[in-house]
Amino acid sequence: MQAMTHSSIKVAVMGAGAVGCYYGGMLARAGHEVVLIARPQHVEAIARNGLRMAGSMPSQSSSTAHDLARGKRTEIDYLNGLIVRRGEALGVATPANRVLWALVKLLEGKRLP
Repeated sequence: MQAMTHSSIKVAVMGAGAVGCYYGGMLARAGHEVVLIARPQHVEAIARNGLRMAGSMPSQSSSTAHDLARGKRTEIDYLNGLIVRRGEALGVATPANRVLWALVKLLEGKRLP
């Protein structure tokens, strides 16, 4: 059996709030090249305070989850939807982003007029 080799990947985390920064930080710790794409206030806070990694995040949830819970339209079209559209334009499959985008759109449809 051949041993697995570790290869570094380049990752862009769109919507780097608390949850996105956590996953981006974990990927960076694992040796991957990570770019965090966030709202200006998040970028300023990271530049000012750094990025501290907690062992777990039991009380954190994504902004998408917050929007759905409040019955608001989410930013999913600008996050995963954008990745799906760019992937289609470039001929790159983005199955995980397509599934997430579709699931959130279904949830939005159930809660929004």
